[in-house]
Amino acid sequence: MIAFLKNRWLLIIVLLVFTILKLPHLSYPFYWDESWPYASGVIRMYEHGPSLMPGAIDGELSRGHPLMFHFLTSLWMKVFGTSHIAMHTFPLFIAILFLIAIHEAGLRLFDKQVAAAALLLVAFQQIYFVQSSFVLLEVLLAFLAFVSVYFYVTKRYLLAAIALTMLYYTKESGMMVGLVLGIDAIIGLFGKQKPAKEKLYGILALGTPIIAIALFFVLQKQVSGWYVLPLYSNGLEESWPAYYEKIRSASKVCFRDDLRKYFFALLLLLSVIAAIKNRKPAMLSMFIALPVVALLCSDSYHWLLPNYLTVSLLPVVLLFVVYAMFLITGYTNTLQKRFVLLQICVVIVFFYYTAINMFFIDRYLLLAFVPVLFIATIYLTSIVRKINPKLFVPVLIIVLAIEAYGYKKEIGLSDAKIGAFDGLYVQQASMDFIEKNNWKNKYISVYENLQMLRLTDTTTGFINDNTPYKKVLWGIKPETEIVCLDNIENNRAVDSSTSLKLDTNFKLVFRTQKGIAWAEVYLKKDR
Repeated sequence: MIAFLKNRWLLIIVLLVFTILKLPHLSYPFYWDESWPYASGVIRMYEHGPSLMPGAIDGELSRGHPLMFHFLTSLWMKVFGTSHIAMHTFPLFIAILFLIAIHEAGLRLFDKQVAAAALLLVAFQQIYFVQSSFVLLEVLLAFLAFVSVYFYVTKRYLLAAIALTMLYYTKESGMMVGLVLGIDAIIGLFGKQKPAKEKLYGILALGTPIIAIALFFVLQKQVSGWYVLPLYSNGLEESWPAYYEKIRSASKVCFRDDLRKYFFALLLLLSVIAAIKNRKPAMLSMFIALPVVALLCSDSYHWLLPNYLTVSLLPVVLLFVVYAMFLITGYTNTLQKRFVLLQICVVIVFFYYTAINMFFIDRYLLLAFVPVLFIATIYLTSIVRKINPKLFVPVLIIVLAIEAYGYKKEIGLSDAKIGAFDGLYVQQASMDFIEKNNWKNKYISVYENLQMLRLTDTTTGFINDNTPYKKVLWGIKPETEIVCLDNIENNRAVDSSTSLKLDTNFKLVFRTQKGIAWAEVYLKKDR
């Protein structure tokens, strides 16, 4: 027990701090995609009864995805209730399990320093911290992807089969992990190192989840008339410029945004110092990846290389970085090498898969984002040891300082930014103002789809008395009495705010602002 705690005291402290910092976020209503269709879909499943069967909830609410997340969250609600706190606690619970998994993978495959650094680096990244309490699929998806690779590499085939089945039943994109592991298993069939029994277990661990998810899609075809929601099956990206832009966007999420560019710049600086100190120019090999990654992440100079060449070189340089890392760090353990290699292959495949999808949101990259940081942490700890082991804590403090400053510098209102909670605050404040004035029976005009849903759909969590508004209009009409605006979705609200201030028929009766988020309510003047 003492040895267990000795290796995990930092994990316990980080989880406590992480949970305490997340407590204020649990009571908020639901934000952006969380508000519709995901929280709405979960509530519908809770009312219907937890189920993994296609058609358990309407396809518009499930988006045609398999229903593991909805199923697990609705089970959680059966135990802990339907409050905002109860619903937000489930993804937080998954996020905590994910942090434990990251720490344990680092500890068991590498060492205490890798475990500690990976834990801290991931836990307080803005995108992970913000997403960890949202009723959305991505944290569960990333968690299951990570542990699926871990269980497969460590030959825990039953756990791997369970994790992969849950992964596939969470979202179709999880099958990219199975694709990578499947290719590895097929290659392994031709090797002589593994006994036949182990090869069979590996194939069964990968084959069983495929059969399970195939049954789901066959049933979905019978119930709904389609295998995948037509919105997505008809929405595959066919434009090369758009595809290229999504590869660039994915690169920015993983390597640039929230000041991660300074973290990777620090890695390169440490490589230079280590190369000079150890008189090993080979330690500078990481710089080979710099031109491709930097150009993909650049807003101004990405055109310097032909885009098809840059996209083609990305997997080459990422695989080279992993190979160079093994040479520099001296890691020779087969489990270590297989884990890192398979994770980077998942990242590469997921990049290209994400770019095919017409819809791109930063949070989609969580599945690839965590392995990138985990692998970077392995290199960070090793290169610091080669300079001076005593520098580990100071370097870690610098990394955490970069993360912390990113919250202030990289502002925004998306569901991957801390400003999302400012957005929730102003949205709820404007709703409370309308309810306080008993304007539920007045004609209220809005300009955004989510504004419409907040007023008309009680499952979005904003209406205190749980009674939907009946007189909600799209845009200003002759009968409009109230106009509700905020700047959360796009600039139409900003333009409307400017014009309404000049409109003599309306007067501003309420405005609230927190950070860069604001909301306004206008009342039509009496004639």
